[in-house]
Amino acid sequence: MIHSEPETAAPFIIEKFTMAFDLVEDRIRMNAFNANAGVQAIWLTRRLLDRFLPIIVTKIEEKAGSSVVARFGLSVSQQKLRDQRETSRAEPVLAPADGVPWLASTMKLVPHGEGFVWVLQGATGCEARFFLTDEHLRSTLDILHISYSKMEWHCEKFPDWVADVGSDKPARALH
Repeated sequence: MIHSEPETAAPFIIEKFTMAFDLVEDRIRMNAFNANAGVQAIWLTRRLLDRFLPIIVTKIEEKAGSSVVARFGLSVSQQKLRDQRETSRAEPVLAPADGVPWLASTMKLVPHGEGFVWVLQGATGCEARFFLTDEHLRSTLDILHISYSKMEWHCEKFPDWVADVGSDKPARALH
């Protein structure tokens, strides 16, 4: 079931998501799944993502350190994430054709325990949250990079350790 407006004030807790790129809308659609609440489709604009990406990159790089060895380690870790995603494909999250996506107007990354909570909020009161471990944070960054590439958006907001990893391999799964 897909919702265009929240039924309650409680945020939608994302368990898994799939990114879909829509060239006609010039937006990325996040199809987000929660076993108890169904599926929500959330539009993500380039403008909002361009402001959010440096936050993700900074958090990852702060944790890894700034040395050349640390940067190389991030590159190796990104390739490992891509290889794992390629070999263990999850079922994509599909939004029903008659569902109405809501537009994320703000995003924030809130520290929480051993990771972060990615909070997406819409102007109409919609809110979704996704807990991200360090690995999930790097995987989300990678999926966003792939989506940017597919949308033919400039990827200057992505660091070399993401942009250069496996750039010759086409990505099929975006979840």
